[in-house]
Amino acid sequence: MKKIVLLISFIGLMHAIVHAQSCFPQGITFTTQQQIDNYHLNYPDCTRIEGDVKILGPTITNLDSLIVLDSIDGDLSIESNPNLTSLGGLLNLAFVGGDLRIGFNNLLASLSGLNNVSTVGGYLHISYLNELVNFSGLDGLTYVGDGMMINANDTLESIAALSNLTSISNELQIFDNAVLTNLSGLENVDAGSVDFLRIYGNPSLSDCQVQSICDYLASPAGEIDIFSNAEGCNNPPEVSAGCGIAQVCLPYGNYYFLDQADIDEFQSDYPGCTQLGGSVQIQGNDIQDLSGLNSITSVGKDLKITHNPNLHHLSGLENLVSAGRTVQIQYNESLTGLSGLEALTTIGGILSIAYNDSLLSLNGLQALTSVGSDLGISHNDQLANLNGLNNLASVGRNLAITSNPSLKNVTALDAVEEIYGTLSIGSNDSLYSLVGLDNIDYMTILQLSILSNNILSECEVKSVCDYLDIIGWADIFDNADGCDNSEEVKEACKAMPVNDPGPEMVISAFPVPASTYIVIDIPMEKACYDEALSICDLHGRQVLACRITGPHMILDISGLPEGIYLARTVTEGTVMVGKFVKQ
Repeated sequence: MKKIVLLISFIGLMHAIVHAQSCFPQGITFTTQQQIDNYHLNYPDCTRIEGDVKILGPTITNLDSLIVLDSIDGDLSIESNPNLTSLGGLLNLAFVGGDLRIGFNNLLASLSGLNNVSTVGGYLHISYLNELVNFSGLDGLTYVGDGMMINANDTLESIAALSNLTSISNELQIFDNAVLTNLSGLENVDAGSVDFLRIYGNPSLSDCQVQSICDYLASPAGEIDIFSNAEGCNNPPEVSAGCGIAQVCLPYGNYYFLDQADIDEFQSDYPGCTQLGGSVQIQGNDIQDLSGLNSITSVGKDLKITHNPNLHHLSGLENLVSAGRTVQIQYNESLTGLSGLEALTTIGGILSIAYNDSLLSLNGLQALTSVGSDLGISHNDQLANLNGLNNLASVGRNLAITSNPSLKNVTALDAVEEIYGTLSIGSNDSLYSLVGLDNIDYMTILQLSILSNNILSECEVKSVCDYLDIIGWADIFDNADGCDNSEEVKEACKAMPVNDPGPEMVISAFPVPASTYIVIDIPMEKACYDEALSICDLHGRQVLACRITGPHMILDISGLPEGIYLARTVTEGTVMVGKFVKQ
């Protein structure tokens, strides 16, 4: 309700200014001081600019001649003016309908001149003002319509001048302000108008316990990122304690574990929290033991375990069953195995295991059956095999195994049946065979890349042979003899046992990939006019259908989602199919 009232007030203010003399519906850009100086001479009656206003230029030092302006319907951007020292020419400005962005003005030490601005209809962004000490000049601001960001102002000590601000109607972000010590000035912001709170990287900020922040933490309406500030404002539990409220689970995340104490104190900081709705980041030089996280059963978004130089194993995550989006296990130089992930069955998005210099095994992932998007295993110097992925059956998009110099085989992937994307095997210096990739349905391989595996000579596994038989070529080169190019692999495939060929692949389609139209070629000596032609996705669901009208047919596929499709027809009991890619 409060947002509706504020929106009505905003619309009312818009009506109040329609009688001002307006101009520049397309907006105006000032790049020189002379353009600024001539404005009141050239446009003495233009008090309202309908479009965007951009002020950026190395010669601009002041805005004095813009004193006639009282409103800007679009954005106001005052950025990258290295010699600008004053905003005094904007003293009559009361309304900015779009964004207000002030940044990268090296000499600007004051926001005085904006004193009469009460409404910013869009986003307020104050950044990289290295001479600015406080926000005096924004004392009259009451409403921001689409969020506020205050970042990278090295000398900013206070935002107390924002004390009349009551609504920001979206996100509030305050980060990388080196000497800011408290958030006084935000106490009157309606917490119900905030949808996302991010406060981080302010090394002097210890006092975040203003009323609006306390109210938001008591009943968060969106994500919370509070970390890497001074003690007292270093994480949500610290701020909640200062507010005198009990910390609850964060329904939208996020959780940052940046040292061993954060992990050890998790269950006391967040009593009863087992299903974490947002993301989890584990990153700290002294982190060695994850046992304080053994109550966690699911992570709703990302799980990132990165840059932990003293972490040897993942024990402590034994009860984690699922991660909703991405799992990254990267740059953990002492990590030797993945024991601790034995309960993990599904990953909704990407699994990336990379740059773990001491990783010997993937044991711990035995319960994992599906990865919703990409699976990438790369730059793990000591990894000799993929044991641990033995039950993985499905990869939602791309499978990439690259730059693992000790990797000898991929036999542990023999349960994988579908990848629905690119299969990439590259720069694995010790890999000698692709046995283990046999069971991937070649129809789910969008693109095949086998590159720069120095001793790889055995590539004639069924999935690769079937792909080359139908597609005819792939990116295969700089491997050992026998797998140095597509022709060598095709020749080796001839010696493989012949299995049931299934449907006859005689329908061709081009271009590959296609985006709007596809040309279907059907050998009419094998098909009949007026037979049904079906276009199906890889789950067998028919998405298009038509009648065969000749050997060359043009089909509109613009309405299909990206993916791999089959063209299929049945003539006198013979099934003929073809494959195409929509991109």
